[in-house]
Amino acid sequence: PEQAFFVRCDEDLNPPEVREAGEFHVEIGVAAVRPAEFIVFRIGQQAKDIITEEPVS
Repeated sequence: PEQAFFVRCDEDLNPPEVREAGEFHVEIGVAAVRPAEFIVFRIGQQAKDIITEEPVS
């Protein structure tokens, strides 16, 4: 890929209802060994806890 990584924490991941619930979501993508593939991690934070999810395929 053109870039080795990306970080996304935009309005699509954090619409008003997510923010009003006291949450924050971010996606971090890291380029894999094969071209044009990323390993994507989603990380979210709630008012009290940090949540991690399995990598997105």
